[in-house]
Amino acid sequence: MATVELAKQLRKAIKSKVWPALKELGFEDFTEMAAWRHQDQCIDCVMFQTHGPKYGIAHTLGRDEAGRALLETSATFSLSVGTYYTGVHIFPWLGPIPTRPLNSRGESSKNVTTHREISLARSIAMGKIDGTLFYVRTDGSNLDDMVDDALAAFLSRGLRWIEETRDVDEYISWGLNGKPFTPTARTPLKLSEEDQATFIKWLADHGMGSQVYFIGNNYPPDLPPGVRVAFEASLDKPQMKDHTAMDTAPYGEVLLGLLVSRGRWDEAVELQRRAADPAPLESRLAELEHSVRNSESMGSIHPDSRMQESEIKRFLARERKMGLLILVRQQELLDNLLILRDTTKA
Repeated sequence: MATVELAKQLRKAIKSKVWPALKELGFEDFTEMAAWRHQDQCIDCVMFQTHGPKYGIAHTLGRDEAGRALLETSATFSLSVGTYYTGVHIFPWLGPIPTRPLNSRGESSKNVTTHREISLARSIAMGKIDGTLFYVRTDGSNLDDMVDDALAAFLSRGLRWIEETRDVDEYISWGLNGKPFTPTARTPLKLSEEDQATFIKWLADHGMGSQVYFIGNNYPPDLPPGVRVAFEASLDKPQMKDHTAMDTAPYGEVLLGLLVSRGRWDEAVELQRRAADPAPLESRLAELEHSVRNSESMGSIHPDSRMQESEIKRFLARERKMGLLILVRQQELLDNLLILRDTTKA
C-alpha cells in the first residue's frame, strides 16, 4: 500500500474506532491524532504518534520471529496518555488555562507537552521490536488489529493510569520526596570497561551528553562496534510493558506552580532556592572529572582507550555549559517566584 494511503488509513481507523470510545468517556476535543478532556485541576491527554520513514528512507525498527527486518512504515505508531495540571497557570507568565495543553513554546498545538506521560505497550508479539511500537505492515494487513490493540491498551491500562495520576496532592508529595515519576523501562546497556571508555570518547567527539539511545537499528555509521553490539543486544528481548516517561515539561516549575496553587509559598521558595544553588553543580563536575581521569572504565586497565586531555576538557566543558544554562533558568524562576509572592502578599 502506498505510503500516503497507509497513513490516511491509520487516521481513518483512529477516527472510526478510537474516538467514539473516547467520546463516551467524556473526551470532547479531537484532532486527527490526539484527544483531550477537561477534569478538575487537569487536562487528560491521549496522543498517537507515527514513526514512519523520514526523507524517503525507511530504517529498521527491529526483526520479526524469522529474523527478517521490520522497516518503518507511515502507519507504525505509538500511543501515549498524559496529564496536564492546570494549577501551574497560577504563574502569570504561563498565561491563562489553555483549552488544550501547551507545547514547549507555550502554544496550543497537536504536539502536546504534558506534565506526566506514559507510552502504552501493545499485547501482540512482533519479534524483536520495541514493545511500545504498534507496527503496521507495509501492506496494511494488520492495521485494524494494531488500532484495536491500542484502544484495548488505553481502556485497560491507560485510563486507569490517568485516573491514578490526577491527584495533585499526591503528585506534590511524590515530588517533594524525590519520586515524581517511575524510571523509564528502557534496558540499560551492558558495556565492557574498554567499550565504555570508547563510548564516552565518542560522546565527547560528537558533543553529546551522557545519555543517548537510538530507535531500532538507526545507528550512526561511526558508532564504535562494541557499543553497537550492546544496543542491538538490548533489543533482543524488548520489554512488552508500558514505559513511564520523564515529565515532558520542566518538572520544577510544575511542582512550584502546584505548591503555590495550594498556598504553600514557603515550601515553593525553599525548593527553588535549592534548585538555583550552584554548589551541587560544582560538586557533580568535580566528581565527574575524577571519574573520567581515574576510574578503570576510563582506561587505567586499557591505556590505549584512555581519553586524551583535549577530549576530557571538551567533555567537561559541555557538561559545565549545560549545567550553567540550567542554573540561569533556575535563578530566573526564583526571581519571578519571589516577585509574585511579594506582590500577592502585599
